[in-house]
Order: sequence, then C-alpha cells, then structure tokens
Amino acid sequence: MTVARVGLAAVAVAVVLWTAVLIRDARLVRDPAAAARAGIAPATAARAAQDLHRAGLLNPDAGLDVARGRFELLAGRPAEALRLGRAVARDEPDNVDAWVVVYAAAGALQDRPTAERAVSEIRRIDRFAGRSR
Repeated sequence: MTVARVGLAAVAVAVVLWTAVLIRDARLVRDPAAAARAGIAPATAARAAQDLHRAGLLNPDAGLDVARGRFELLAGRPAEALRLGRAVARDEPDNVDAWVVVYAAAGALQDRPTAERAVSEIRRIDRFAGRSR
C-alpha cells in the first residue's frame, strides 16, 4: 500500500509541475498579429521572441516557433524569421502558418524564389488562399 501511495504522489507532483510549465508558457506567449496592430516596437518584439524561445524549453509545439518567427519579423530580423519558418515547414509541410512566415521573411529579404515557393505551398494547402470570397 505504501508503494502505491508513493507512486501516486510522484505522479501528482509530475502533473502539477507540468501544469506549472504550461501556465508559464501561456504567459510568455503573445499574439504577434495583435502586437503588430498595436504598433509594437522592434525592441519589444525582440524581447517577445526571446520569451517564446524560453517558452519552448519544454513545449514541443511548433506554433511557438511560428509565433517567434512573426516576432522576429517585427523585430527586423527576417533572416531569423526565415530560418524558423523553414524549420517548421520542413517538419510540418502542411503548416500554412509556417509558410506564411517563410513568405513574409523571404519578401523582406527580397528572396523571390523562396517567396514564390511559399505562395505555391500556401495555395497547395489552402486552395482558396488569395481569392476574394
């Protein structure tokens, strides 16, 4: 009976710790689109990108890297945004958000072939992309 209680207590502690990590991650993550609409300063965007990097420590969600890529764009670092977007798109080829980051970063870097590939991938994933509805 004692071994079962110790095991149950260990599982409970693990669940509490994991919940704390997820709560911390949620506090670090900000919506890049809302930040852009609010006119976020590049320095603030850079800090937000660092927060997202820290949030990804124990969280494998690719959405954090996509959001980080968006903040890197706002911070004026399109090369880093392109690296992040490409990494997510390589691992998740159907992730339209990653391809949008690739497109935006390639546009900022004036990398036309990469931007065209990103548009092609976005249209492959979402056949209605770019059409007026």
